[in-house]
Amino acid sequence: MRLNTDHCLVSEAIGVDGYIQYGSIGISKGKRMLDTYHPAVWYGSAESVVDLIPANGFIGGDVTHSNEKIQAGFVWSQVNHNDSQTDEKACL
Repeated sequence: MRLNTDHCLVSEAIGVDGYIQYGSIGISKGKRMLDTYHPAVWYGSAESVVDLIPANGFIGGDVTHSNEKIQAGFVWSQVNHNDSQTDEKACL
């Protein structure tokens, strides 16, 4: 599914080699793609990452296993265990 703007955080996170860059902590806690607190991990192609973003603009991912490849169909729809963590949209 295509994003609705040309300058989304997710788009900016796609490297010149066509792979998406994100920090494992950033994904596991529902942060924006570019909020990388740990060294970035590369997973999937640019096209597949765009496909993972549903119409509501939230990032799909696996909350429990932060180092696994992000999975299609999972939507950040709830607040995580830590009170300071809240849902973040991929595009603003």
